[in-house]
Amino acid sequence: MYNLGYRVEVLVLGERERIRGDALSNLRIIERMELPLFYPAGQPAAVERELEARAGDGDLLVDALLGTGTAGPAREPIRTAIAVINRLGRPVLALDIPSGLDCDTGQPLGEAVRAGYTVTFAALKKGFENPMAREYTGKVTVASIGIKTELLLA
Repeated sequence: MYNLGYRVEVLVLGERERIRGDALSNLRIIERMELPLFYPAGQPAAVERELEARAGDGDLLVDALLGTGTAGPAREPIRTAIAVINRLGRPVLALDIPSGLDCDTGQPLGEAVRAGYTVTFAALKKGFENPMAREYTGKVTVASIGIKTELLLA
């Protein structure tokens, strides 16, 4: 989005030194791009203030808080972030699956992001077949990331 000329700000809810794997790789890319990065203290009130200040006038919020490996309701500070995102009433694009939504059942695990759009990767998630999931996913588009369909079915 940044490369298309949009203003992008990134809120990181994890502690920098505890970020690993793909999340760390992506964080390093963002740092090299010198995008504005914000690390609100892990306290829910700080996350709420920062998210409201940063996203309150945004044209689009991108939800990439949790993924398909989520088990159980979101914990703090992510639970607060989900509530604030829903309360702001801004358009939301979820990446892969709205945070807090179970990818197998399509049921919310506690509070879940209510996205207007979801770009899901590789294939539709099983839970998206549940009509109730539409309340959280909005319009769903599948984006190829190079995984062969036969590998997903194995």
